[in-house]
Amino acid sequence: MKTLKLLITTLAISVSAVIMAQEKTATPVEPKAETPKEEAGKTVNVANQEVKFEIGGFVRAETYFDTYKSVTARDEQLYLYPSAPDYDANMNDINQTTRLGMASFTSRLNFKSSGLEIMGAKTSAMIEGDFFGTNNGDVRHFRLRHAMIKMDWNQGNLIMGQYWHPMFVAKCFPNVLTFAVAVPFAPLNRAPQIRGTYNITKDVSISAAALSHGYHKHTFKAGTEAEFALKNSGIPDMQVQLIANPGKIVAGATAGYIVLQPRTKTANKMKTERQTGSYNTQVFAALNEDMFSVKAMFIYGQNLSFLTMIGGYGAADTASVLPDDYSYSNLQTYSLWGEVTVMKNPQIGIFAGITENLGSFNQYQSLGNGRGETLVKTYRISPRITYTVQKLTFGFEYLFAGAFYGTNFDAKHNAIGKLDESYNHRLMLLAMYKF
Repeated sequence: MKTLKLLITTLAISVSAVIMAQEKTATPVEPKAETPKEEAGKTVNVANQEVKFEIGGFVRAETYFDTYKSVTARDEQLYLYPSAPDYDANMNDINQTTRLGMASFTSRLNFKSSGLEIMGAKTSAMIEGDFFGTNNGDVRHFRLRHAMIKMDWNQGNLIMGQYWHPMFVAKCFPNVLTFAVAVPFAPLNRAPQIRGTYNITKDVSISAAALSHGYHKHTFKAGTEAEFALKNSGIPDMQVQLIANPGKIVAGATAGYIVLQPRTKTANKMKTERQTGSYNTQVFAALNEDMFSVKAMFIYGQNLSFLTMIGGYGAADTASVLPDDYSYSNLQTYSLWGEVTVMKNPQIGIFAGITENLGSFNQYQSLGNGRGETLVKTYRISPRITYTVQKLTFGFEYLFAGAFYGTNFDAKHNAIGKLDESYNHRLMLLAMYKF
Protein backbone atom coordinates (compact mmCIF):
# COMPACT_ATOMS: atom_id res chain seq x y z
CA MET A 1 0.00 0.00 0.00
CA LYS A 2 2.96 2.36 0.53
CA THR A 3 3.83 1.89 -3.16
CA LEU A 4 0.23 2.65 -4.16
CA LYS A 5 0.13 5.83 -2.06
CA LEU A 6 3.43 6.97 -3.57
CA LEU A 7 2.11 6.45 -7.11
CA ILE A 8 -1.15 8.32 -6.39
CA THR A 9 0.79 11.19 -4.81
CA THR A 10 3.13 11.37 -7.81
CA LEU A 11 0.17 11.58 -10.19
CA ALA A 12 -1.43 14.38 -8.21
CA ILE A 13 1.85 16.33 -8.01
CA SER A 14 2.50 15.94 -11.76
CA VAL A 15 -0.93 17.30 -12.75
CA SER A 16 -0.99 20.12 -10.19
CA ALA A 17 2.59 21.19 -10.97
CA VAL A 18 1.76 21.60 -14.66
CA ILE A 19 -1.39 23.65 -13.98
CA MET A 20 0.19 25.82 -11.26
CA ALA A 21 3.21 26.55 -13.43
CA GLN A 22 0.96 27.67 -16.26
CA GLU A 23 -1.10 29.96 -14.04
CA LYS A 24 2.07 31.98 -13.55
CA THR A 25 3.08 32.11 -17.21
CA ALA A 26 -0.14 31.87 -19.25
CA THR A 27 -0.95 34.91 -21.41
CA PRO A 28 -4.30 35.89 -22.95
CA VAL A 29 -5.01 34.48 -26.38
CA GLU A 30 -4.95 37.24 -29.00
CA PRO A 31 -7.55 37.05 -31.80
CA LYS A 32 -6.14 36.12 -35.22
CA ALA A 33 -7.60 38.16 -38.05
CA GLU A 34 -5.83 36.49 -40.94
CA THR A 35 -7.69 34.18 -43.30
CA PRO A 36 -7.38 30.47 -42.39
CA LYS A 37 -4.92 28.61 -44.59
CA GLU A 38 -6.06 25.61 -46.59
CA GLU A 39 -3.34 23.06 -45.83
CA ALA A 40 -3.66 19.38 -45.00
CA GLY A 41 -7.08 19.07 -43.40
CA LYS A 42 -9.69 21.78 -42.89
CA THR A 43 -9.07 24.96 -40.88
CA VAL A 44 -11.99 26.94 -39.44
CA ASN A 45 -12.33 29.94 -37.14
CA VAL A 46 -13.67 29.18 -33.64
CA ALA A 47 -13.82 31.96 -31.03
CA ASN A 48 -11.35 33.98 -33.11
CA GLN A 49 -8.92 31.06 -33.17
CA GLU A 50 -7.88 28.82 -36.05
CA VAL A 51 -8.86 25.23 -35.38
CA LYS A 52 -7.66 22.46 -37.66
CA PHE A 53 -9.62 19.30 -38.47
CA GLU A 54 -7.98 16.31 -40.18
CA ILE A 55 -9.20 12.94 -41.43
CA GLY A 56 -6.62 10.29 -42.18
CA GLY A 57 -5.70 6.63 -42.05
CA PHE A 58 -4.63 3.86 -44.36
CA VAL A 59 -5.79 0.76 -46.21
CA ARG A 60 -3.61 -2.24 -45.36
CA ALA A 61 -3.65 -5.56 -47.24
CA GLU A 62 -1.65 -8.53 -45.91
CA THR A 63 -0.90 -12.06 -47.06
CA TYR A 64 0.83 -14.41 -44.61
CA PHE A 65 2.02 -18.01 -44.86
CA ASP A 66 3.10 -20.23 -41.92
CA THR A 67 4.83 -23.59 -41.78
CA TYR A 68 3.60 -24.47 -38.25
CA LYS A 69 0.35 -23.94 -36.39
CA SER A 70 0.88 -21.15 -33.85
CA VAL A 71 -0.76 -19.24 -31.02
CA THR A 72 -2.51 -16.39 -32.81
CA ALA A 73 -5.63 -14.22 -32.79
CA ARG A 74 -8.05 -12.68 -35.31
CA ASP A 75 -7.88 -15.18 -38.19
CA GLU A 76 -4.24 -15.87 -37.26
CA GLN A 77 -3.27 -12.32 -38.28
CA LEU A 78 -1.97 -11.35 -34.82
CA TYR A 79 1.02 -13.64 -34.29
CA LEU A 80 2.41 -14.63 -30.87
CA TYR A 81 4.53 -17.82 -30.95
CA PRO A 82 4.50 -21.45 -32.22
CA SER A 83 2.09 -23.84 -30.51
CA ALA A 84 3.31 -26.75 -28.44
CA PRO A 85 3.92 -29.99 -30.38
CA ASP A 86 0.88 -32.29 -30.64
CA TYR A 87 1.95 -35.84 -31.46
CA ASP A 88 -0.33 -38.58 -32.74
CA ALA A 89 0.08 -42.32 -32.05
CA ASN A 90 2.82 -42.52 -34.69
CA MET A 91 4.73 -39.55 -33.20
CA ASN A 92 3.77 -37.30 -36.10
CA ASP A 93 3.39 -33.67 -35.05
CA ILE A 94 -0.17 -32.65 -35.99
CA ASN A 95 0.73 -28.96 -35.68
CA GLN A 96 3.44 -29.23 -38.34
CA THR A 97 1.20 -28.02 -41.15
CA THR A 98 1.12 -25.07 -43.53
CA ARG A 99 -1.29 -22.17 -43.03
CA LEU A 100 -2.31 -19.33 -45.37
CA GLY A 101 -4.21 -16.17 -44.57
CA MET A 102 -5.16 -12.81 -46.08
CA ALA A 103 -6.51 -9.83 -44.17
CA SER A 104 -7.39 -6.16 -44.57
CA PHE A 105 -9.19 -5.54 -41.27
CA THR A 106 -6.23 -3.66 -39.77
CA SER A 107 -7.06 -0.77 -42.14
CA ARG A 108 -7.47 2.36 -40.07
CA LEU A 109 -9.42 5.63 -39.83
CA ASN A 110 -8.72 8.62 -37.60
CA PHE A 111 -10.08 12.10 -36.95
CA LYS A 112 -8.00 14.83 -35.31
CA SER A 113 -8.68 18.35 -34.12
CA SER A 114 -6.10 20.86 -32.84
CA GLY A 115 -5.38 24.55 -32.43
CA LEU A 116 -7.90 25.75 -29.83
CA GLU A 117 -6.33 27.35 -26.75
CA ILE A 118 -8.16 26.78 -23.45
CA MET A 119 -6.93 27.60 -19.92
CA GLY A 120 -3.60 28.67 -21.40
CA ALA A 121 -3.10 25.25 -23.02
CA LYS A 122 -2.96 24.19 -26.64
CA THR A 123 -5.65 21.55 -26.91
CA SER A 124 -6.09 18.65 -29.30
CA ALA A 125 -8.31 15.60 -29.61
CA MET A 126 -8.16 12.38 -31.57
CA ILE A 127 -10.50 9.50 -32.36
CA GLU A 128 -9.11 6.46 -34.16
CA GLY A 129 -10.38 3.02 -34.99
CA ASP A 130 -9.88 -0.03 -37.18
CA PHE A 131 -11.77 -3.21 -38.02
CA PHE A 132 -9.75 -5.59 -35.87
CA GLY A 133 -12.53 -6.21 -33.35
CA THR A 134 -12.03 -6.64 -29.61
CA ASN A 135 -12.07 -10.46 -29.59
CA ASN A 136 -11.99 -13.37 -32.02
CA GLY A 137 -15.79 -13.39 -32.21
CA ASP A 138 -16.14 -9.91 -33.68
CA VAL A 139 -13.17 -9.71 -36.04
CA ARG A 140 -13.84 -7.28 -38.94
CA HIS A 141 -16.08 -5.21 -36.67
CA PHE A 142 -15.14 -1.62 -35.95
CA ARG A 143 -12.93 -1.18 -32.87
CA LEU A 144 -12.03 1.98 -30.97
CA ARG A 145 -8.25 2.37 -30.72
CA HIS A 146 -7.83 5.89 -29.38
CA ALA A 147 -10.23 8.53 -28.05
CA MET A 148 -8.24 11.13 -26.18
CA ILE A 149 -8.04 14.80 -25.23
CA LYS A 150 -4.67 16.48 -24.73
CA MET A 151 -3.93 19.81 -23.02
CA ASP A 152 -0.38 20.98 -23.74
CA TRP A 153 1.45 23.67 -21.77
CA ASN A 154 5.12 24.68 -21.91
CA GLN A 155 5.72 22.95 -18.57
CA GLY A 156 3.95 19.71 -19.50
CA ASN A 157 0.69 18.17 -20.64
CA LEU A 158 -2.41 16.34 -19.50
CA ILE A 159 -3.96 13.40 -21.40
CA MET A 160 -7.49 12.20 -20.70
CA GLY A 161 -9.18 9.30 -22.50
CA GLN A 162 -8.15 6.07 -24.21
CA TYR A 163 -4.56 6.14 -25.41
CA TRP A 164 -1.33 4.12 -25.34
CA HIS A 165 -0.45 2.57 -21.98
CA PRO A 166 2.80 4.12 -20.62
CA MET A 167 4.55 0.76 -21.12
CA PHE A 168 4.05 1.25 -24.86
CA VAL A 169 6.64 3.93 -25.61
CA ALA A 170 5.66 5.88 -28.72
CA LYS A 171 9.29 6.93 -29.28
CA CYS A 172 10.69 3.41 -28.89
CA PHE A 173 8.71 0.53 -30.38
CA PRO A 174 9.48 -2.06 -33.09
CA ASN A 175 8.66 -1.07 -36.68
CA VAL A 176 8.03 -4.66 -37.74
CA LEU A 177 5.52 -5.34 -40.52
CA THR A 178 3.73 -8.08 -38.57
CA PHE A 179 0.75 -6.45 -36.89
CA ALA A 180 0.83 -5.63 -33.14
CA VAL A 181 4.42 -4.35 -32.77
CA ALA A 182 6.14 -7.71 -32.11
CA VAL A 183 4.10 -9.02 -29.18
CA PRO A 184 4.73 -10.87 -26.88
CA PHE A 185 8.26 -9.41 -26.75
CA ALA A 186 7.20 -5.75 -26.90
CA PRO A 187 4.22 -4.47 -24.86
CA LEU A 188 0.91 -3.56 -26.49
CA ASN A 189 -1.94 -1.94 -24.57
CA ARG A 190 -4.37 0.94 -25.07
CA ALA A 191 -6.31 1.98 -21.98
CA PRO A 192 -8.62 4.68 -20.61
CA GLN A 193 -6.47 6.92 -18.44
CA ILE A 194 -5.57 10.23 -16.86
CA ARG A 195 -1.90 11.00 -17.42
CA GLY A 196 0.00 14.07 -16.30
CA THR A 197 3.48 14.90 -17.62
CA TYR A 198 5.82 17.53 -16.15
CA ASN A 199 8.83 18.80 -18.11
CA ILE A 200 11.73 18.93 -15.66
CA THR A 201 13.95 20.42 -18.38
CA LYS A 202 13.46 20.81 -22.14
CA ASP A 203 14.90 17.29 -22.59
CA VAL A 204 13.69 15.45 -19.48
CA SER A 205 10.11 14.77 -18.36
CA ILE A 206 8.34 12.74 -15.69
CA SER A 207 4.78 11.45 -15.90
CA ALA A 208 2.30 9.61 -13.75
CA ALA A 209 -0.86 7.87 -14.88
CA ALA A 210 -3.94 6.21 -13.42
CA LEU A 211 -5.57 3.75 -15.83
CA SER A 212 -8.40 1.26 -16.16
CA HIS A 213 -8.33 -1.67 -18.60
CA GLY A 214 -10.61 -2.06 -21.60
CA TYR A 215 -10.14 -4.86 -24.13
CA HIS A 216 -6.44 -5.03 -23.20
CA LYS A 217 -6.83 -6.65 -19.80
CA HIS A 218 -5.23 -9.51 -17.89
CA THR A 219 -5.86 -12.94 -19.36
CA PHE A 220 -8.83 -14.58 -17.65
CA LYS A 221 -10.73 -17.85 -17.74
CA ALA A 222 -13.87 -17.38 -19.82
CA GLY A 223 -17.08 -17.06 -17.84
CA THR A 224 -15.43 -16.12 -14.52
CA GLU A 225 -15.28 -12.95 -12.45
CA ALA A 226 -11.57 -12.71 -13.25
CA GLU A 227 -12.58 -10.74 -16.37
CA PHE A 228 -13.30 -7.82 -14.02
CA ALA A 229 -10.39 -8.35 -11.61
CA LEU A 230 -9.06 -4.78 -11.87
CA LYS A 231 -12.53 -3.26 -11.62
CA ASN A 232 -13.31 -5.43 -8.57
CA SER A 233 -10.27 -4.10 -6.71
CA GLY A 234 -11.44 -0.48 -6.95
CA ILE A 235 -7.82 0.61 -7.50
CA PRO A 236 -6.50 1.87 -10.86
CA ASP A 237 -3.45 0.62 -12.69
CA MET A 238 -0.77 3.11 -11.52
CA GLN A 239 2.31 3.92 -13.62
CA VAL A 240 5.22 6.39 -13.43
CA GLN A 241 7.70 7.11 -16.21
CA LEU A 242 10.89 9.12 -16.71
CA ILE A 243 12.02 9.98 -20.26
CA ALA A 244 15.10 11.84 -21.50
CA ASN A 245 15.11 12.98 -25.14
CA PRO A 246 18.28 14.98 -25.86
CA GLY A 247 18.50 15.43 -29.63
CA LYS A 248 18.42 12.12 -31.47
CA ILE A 249 18.57 9.97 -28.32
CA VAL A 250 15.61 8.66 -26.33
CA ALA A 251 16.09 6.84 -23.03
CA GLY A 252 13.86 6.17 -20.07
CA ALA A 253 12.28 3.87 -17.51
CA THR A 254 8.75 2.92 -16.47
CA ALA A 255 7.42 1.29 -13.30
CA GLY A 256 3.92 0.38 -12.24
CA TYR A 257 1.80 -1.51 -9.73
CA ILE A 258 -1.57 -3.21 -10.24
CA VAL A 259 -3.99 -4.70 -7.72
CA LEU A 260 -6.47 -7.36 -8.86
CA GLN A 261 -9.41 -8.95 -7.05
CA PRO A 262 -10.31 -11.99 -9.16
CA ARG A 263 -13.35 -13.00 -7.09
CA THR A 264 -16.00 -11.36 -4.93
CA LYS A 265 -17.44 -14.70 -3.81
CA THR A 266 -16.03 -18.20 -3.40
CA ALA A 267 -17.25 -21.44 -4.93
CA ASN A 268 -19.40 -21.90 -1.81
CA LYS A 269 -20.90 -18.42 -2.38
CA MET A 270 -19.09 -16.84 0.56
CA LYS A 271 -17.82 -13.28 0.30
CA THR A 272 -14.10 -12.92 -0.37
CA GLU A 273 -11.90 -9.85 -0.65
CA ARG A 274 -8.59 -11.55 -1.40
CA GLN A 275 -6.44 -9.54 -3.80
CA THR A 276 -3.14 -9.95 -5.61
CA GLY A 277 -0.66 -7.20 -6.42
CA SER A 278 1.85 -7.24 -9.27
CA TYR A 279 4.50 -4.89 -10.60
CA ASN A 280 5.98 -4.08 -14.00
CA THR A 281 9.31 -2.41 -14.83
CA GLN A 282 10.89 -1.31 -18.07
CA VAL A 283 14.03 0.41 -19.40
CA PHE A 284 14.45 1.49 -23.02
CA ALA A 285 16.70 3.46 -25.35
CA ALA A 286 16.69 4.54 -29.00
CA LEU A 287 19.11 6.34 -31.31
CA ASN A 288 17.52 7.96 -34.36
CA GLU A 289 20.05 9.09 -36.95
CA ASP A 290 19.18 10.31 -40.44
CA MET A 291 20.46 7.12 -42.06
CA PHE A 292 19.65 4.52 -39.39
CA SER A 293 17.94 3.87 -36.07
CA VAL A 294 18.74 1.51 -33.19
CA LYS A 295 16.22 0.58 -30.48
CA ALA A 296 16.26 -1.72 -27.44
CA MET A 297 14.00 -2.48 -24.48
CA PHE A 298 14.10 -4.71 -21.39
CA ILE A 299 10.98 -5.58 -19.38
CA TYR A 300 10.68 -7.47 -16.10
CA GLY A 301 7.58 -7.98 -14.01
CA GLN A 302 4.73 -10.10 -12.75
CA ASN A 303 1.49 -11.08 -14.49
CA LEU A 304 2.24 -9.13 -17.70
CA SER A 305 -0.57 -10.63 -19.79
CA PHE A 306 -2.39 -7.24 -19.85
CA LEU A 307 0.44 -6.03 -22.11
CA THR A 308 -0.23 -8.86 -24.62
CA MET A 309 2.82 -10.60 -23.20
CA ILE A 310 3.21 -13.99 -21.50
CA GLY A 311 2.42 -14.38 -17.80
CA GLY A 312 -0.50 -14.72 -15.44
CA TYR A 313 -1.53 -15.55 -11.90
CA GLY A 314 -2.80 -18.66 -10.15
CA ALA A 315 -3.63 -20.03 -6.73
CA ALA A 316 -0.84 -19.99 -4.13
CA ASP A 317 -1.55 -23.61 -3.27
CA THR A 318 -0.70 -26.97 -4.83
CA ALA A 319 -3.41 -29.06 -3.14
CA SER A 320 -5.46 -31.27 -5.46
CA VAL A 321 -8.58 -29.68 -3.96
CA LEU A 322 -8.16 -25.95 -3.35
CA PRO A 323 -9.49 -24.35 -0.17
CA ASP A 324 -12.67 -22.33 -0.66
CA ASP A 325 -10.94 -18.97 -0.08
CA TYR A 326 -7.42 -19.27 -1.49
CA SER A 327 -4.74 -16.64 -2.02
CA TYR A 328 -2.88 -15.90 -5.29
CA SER A 329 0.62 -15.94 -6.75
CA ASN A 330 2.03 -14.35 -9.91
CA LEU A 331 4.29 -15.64 -12.66
CA GLN A 332 7.53 -13.68 -13.17
CA THR A 333 8.61 -13.01 -16.74
CA TYR A 334 11.18 -10.97 -18.62
CA SER A 335 11.48 -9.79 -22.19
CA LEU A 336 14.36 -8.33 -24.19
CA TRP A 337 14.21 -7.02 -27.75
CA GLY A 338 16.31 -4.95 -30.13
CA GLU A 339 15.96 -3.57 -33.63
CA VAL A 340 18.16 -1.94 -36.28
CA THR A 341 16.69 -0.08 -39.26
CA VAL A 342 18.45 1.46 -42.26
CA MET A 343 16.45 4.59 -43.12
CA LYS A 344 16.57 4.53 -46.91
CA ASN A 345 14.13 3.68 -49.68
CA PRO A 346 13.97 0.73 -49.81
CA GLN A 347 14.09 0.59 -46.01
CA ILE A 348 15.71 -2.48 -44.44
CA GLY A 349 15.37 -3.59 -40.82
CA ILE A 350 15.83 -6.55 -38.51
CA PHE A 351 14.15 -7.35 -35.19
CA ALA A 352 15.19 -9.90 -32.54
CA GLY A 353 13.50 -10.68 -29.24
CA ILE A 354 13.28 -13.25 -26.44
CA THR A 355 10.93 -13.69 -23.49
CA GLU A 356 10.97 -16.29 -20.72
CA ASN A 357 8.73 -17.57 -17.94
CA LEU A 358 10.66 -17.51 -14.63
CA GLY A 359 8.07 -19.23 -12.45
CA SER A 360 6.57 -17.87 -9.23
CA PHE A 361 8.02 -16.75 -5.90
CA ASN A 362 5.34 -18.85 -4.16
CA GLN A 363 3.47 -22.07 -4.78
CA TYR A 364 1.51 -21.93 -8.01
CA GLN A 365 -1.51 -23.75 -9.40
CA SER A 366 -3.10 -22.66 -12.66
CA LEU A 367 -6.58 -21.13 -12.60
CA GLY A 368 -6.67 -20.53 -16.34
CA ASN A 369 -5.79 -16.85 -15.88
CA GLY A 370 -2.56 -16.78 -17.84
CA ARG A 371 -1.01 -16.61 -21.30
CA GLY A 372 1.62 -19.22 -22.14
CA GLU A 373 1.61 -20.87 -18.70
CA THR A 374 3.35 -23.98 -20.06
CA LEU A 375 5.64 -21.93 -22.31
CA VAL A 376 9.17 -21.76 -20.90
CA LYS A 377 10.59 -19.33 -23.46
CA THR A 378 10.14 -18.12 -27.01
CA TYR A 379 12.29 -16.09 -29.36
CA ARG A 380 11.94 -14.41 -32.75
CA ILE A 381 14.15 -13.04 -35.53
CA SER A 382 12.49 -11.11 -38.35
CA PRO A 383 14.26 -9.20 -41.15
CA ARG A 384 12.13 -6.99 -43.40
CA ILE A 385 12.23 -4.66 -46.38
CA THR A 386 9.80 -1.95 -47.53
CA TYR A 387 9.63 0.25 -50.61
CA THR A 388 7.49 3.40 -50.75
CA VAL A 389 6.24 5.32 -53.77
CA GLN A 390 4.38 8.45 -52.68
CA LYS A 391 1.49 7.18 -50.52
CA LEU A 392 1.85 3.51 -51.42
CA THR A 393 4.15 1.12 -49.54
CA PHE A 394 5.06 -2.47 -50.40
CA GLY A 395 6.73 -4.73 -47.84
CA PHE A 396 8.08 -8.22 -47.22
CA GLU A 397 8.99 -9.77 -43.87
CA TYR A 398 10.43 -13.15 -42.94
CA LEU A 399 9.69 -14.24 -39.38
CA PHE A 400 11.45 -17.15 -37.69
CA ALA A 401 10.07 -18.09 -34.25
CA GLY A 402 11.01 -20.82 -31.80
CA ALA A 403 9.22 -21.95 -28.62
CA PHE A 404 10.12 -24.29 -25.74
CA TYR A 405 7.37 -25.86 -23.65
CA GLY A 406 7.60 -27.56 -20.27
CA THR A 407 6.09 -30.98 -19.75
CA ASN A 408 6.55 -31.04 -15.96
CA PHE A 409 6.72 -28.22 -13.40
CA ASP A 410 7.72 -27.97 -9.75
CA ALA A 411 5.59 -26.38 -7.01
CA LYS A 412 6.68 -22.86 -8.04
CA HIS A 413 5.96 -23.50 -11.73
CA ASN A 414 9.56 -23.87 -12.85
CA ALA A 415 9.92 -26.34 -15.72
CA ILE A 416 11.77 -29.54 -14.90
CA GLY A 417 12.88 -32.31 -17.21
CA LYS A 418 12.60 -32.40 -21.00
CA LEU A 419 11.34 -29.42 -23.00
CA ASP A 420 9.26 -29.74 -26.15
CA GLU A 421 10.46 -27.54 -29.03
CA SER A 422 8.56 -26.09 -31.97
CA TYR A 423 9.50 -23.70 -34.77
CA ASN A 424 7.65 -21.65 -37.37
CA HIS A 425 8.59 -19.77 -40.52
CA ARG A 426 6.19 -16.97 -41.51
CA LEU A 427 6.38 -15.15 -44.83
CA MET A 428 4.41 -11.93 -45.08
CA LEU A 429 3.59 -9.60 -47.98
CA LEU A 430 2.18 -6.13 -47.33
CA ALA A 431 0.64 -3.34 -49.39
CA MET A 432 -0.47 -0.15 -47.64
CA TYR A 433 -1.97 3.08 -48.99
CA LYS A 434 -1.98 6.09 -46.66
CA PHE A 435 -4.42 8.97 -46.94
